[in-house]
Amino acid sequence: MFDEAKYKIWKHLNKKMEYLAATGEKTFLSKRQYKIWKHLSKQLDKKDEELEKQVQEMLTFGIQGVLLKEIRSIKVSSAVSSYTPPCIYSSPVIEKDEEKPVASNYKQIVSVNGFYFSGSSAALAFFKEFDNTTVVGEIFSRYTKHQVSNYSSEMNLFRDPGFFGFIDAFSSGTLLEKDLAIKRFISLINRCFNNKCASGYDYNPQFYTQAFFNNSVEFITNVLDLDDDTLTIMKNKTYPVVYDTKDDAFKNCSFFHNKGVGQYILYRFKEMSPNAFNNYAKDYIRSLFRLQSSREFYCFDAMAPYNILSRLNSFMDKPIKRIAVRRDPRDQFVSAFRKDIAVMPRDIEGYANFYENGTGIKILLENPDPDTLLIRFEDLVLKYDETTKKMMDFIGMDAFRHINPKSIFDPSLSVTNIGAYRYFEDQEFIRQIEERLSKYCYYPEKENLSDEAWNLLKANNFAA
Repeated sequence: MFDEAKYKIWKHLNKKMEYLAATGEKTFLSKRQYKIWKHLSKQLDKKDEELEKQVQEMLTFGIQGVLLKEIRSIKVSSAVSSYTPPCIYSSPVIEKDEEKPVASNYKQIVSVNGFYFSGSSAALAFFKEFDNTTVVGEIFSRYTKHQVSNYSSEMNLFRDPGFFGFIDAFSSGTLLEKDLAIKRFISLINRCFNNKCASGYDYNPQFYTQAFFNNSVEFITNVLDLDDDTLTIMKNKTYPVVYDTKDDAFKNCSFFHNKGVGQYILYRFKEMSPNAFNNYAKDYIRSLFRLQSSREFYCFDAMAPYNILSRLNSFMDKPIKRIAVRRDPRDQFVSAFRKDIAVMPRDIEGYANFYENGTGIKILLENPDPDTLLIRFEDLVLKYDETTKKMMDFIGMDAFRHINPKSIFDPSLSVTNIGAYRYFEDQEFIRQIEERLSKYCYYPEKENLSDEAWNLLKANNFAA
């Protein structure tokens, strides 16, 4: 049983050695792996002195720029003459036209964006009450009557480094940066789709379906040559090695303890034009959303950060609409403080910068975006009819499709989150926030509120 396991390890490492000898690309190889390979080759009586000599020569050089190219040009001819490595590619440069957008099965994709307890889940819950809208992700109970999903839709696929980190490194990165980006991206795809190793924001069965995985594999194989073992690992969601031995040769070997599927891939770059690569990337993103929803509207909780969402639109059939939710900075700080959010600054200047720039509120107010609707959480609660109409008109939704009004998002429950700062223990810091960020604070007395709204406030934090 152990001999079989050792053979699998040796076979996997031997492919890496062959690839290194043929190309000079050792970005995925450590010296420890090389020592293990030598040890196993001797134990299994598979010693190859010629290959070992070539690998030793390669390991004496770095992977930097021109030197690597010189090494590759010298070694490829001699290595290929003796055997054919698993990932050699010799086809002409690939050119690909961008696919023309096809008729999508949705009217609009919506991203509801907030930032650390700004109240965006309330808007997401509102859309859950429509019969023609698919809402992906968890609706948190602090803004709603009950939790209606077990998963979050804040997707790491479009967060740094994610998809855009992959295409940036692939297009203009160094060899090492490309290798790291490829490993991260393939590991991310595997983690998103594999519920056994995914957790938190990485896994959501509403979006990461079999179709998502198939399209991802197709995209990767369009831009890279993957060997058969790598494809098997990805499709079967298994790893080639199960390490459980006290053999000194393997003890403390981080390579075998690493659980990222990217550690086990073998690939070779395809020769393609930058335009062809960009077109493959656009087709990939469009395919993910064309297949997802049979309903008219598709709503995400923070599909991507503000700066990335604008970039994502250049890949889409039609622009993504964004609803950005902001909240009184005093209440927002108190909510984050209660949850002990580590990234929240505890000094006034740090928090002011965090609120204005980290959330993107300042930019949205100074430079309005036609594809973005900025609303206040307080208005969604206290001016429910007026604010929800703005949201529906902005997206193009029909009011008659709102078949379960206030069944999930109930303003009478969310009103308790307005004015909570009044009961915070450090009122001096609240005063500093009000002075520094006064233009963002919510003052009910300055609003034209209905009697119903005032009654809600008086029954809670603003009681006389």
